Amino acid sequence: MPEDPDPSGPDRTVPGLPPLDGVTATAAVEVTDAPGGLRSVSGRWVEGRPVEVAEGPAAVDVDVTFTLSAADAEEIASGRLSPSVAYMQGRLKTCGDPGLALQILAATATRGFEQWLDALGDRDDSGVRRR
Repeated sequence: MPEDPDPSGPDRTVPGLPPLDGVTATAAVEVTDAPGGLRSVSGRWVEGRPVEVAEGPAAVDVDVTFTLSAADAEEIASGRLSPSVAYMQGRLKTCGDPGLALQILAATATRGFEQWLDALGDRDDSGVRRR
């Protein structure tokens, strides 16, 4: 059977991004003071399915960009800070489609996002990721 040449084909999803009901969009996360300079990661959804995650500047137009410091990115990755709380505290900035930003923030409060964070590394008994 021939391989599907399109990695974002109908049966493909990318682990690490939550599904977003009916959304076709691209979002980027920029870490402003990462070691070595600005670090950017983008994700793309097609009809609600996460189909691509890429490091580096987004190759296509981005619908919403989230910007935060390296320290806050580490806090989120460790599970000590939720993206929604970071946003409400002004530590996570957004630019672009505000409705999409809120959808993505809501999706980070799901078990799927927690499972993705768990996959980033072991956690101690209190739920904080071990370094």
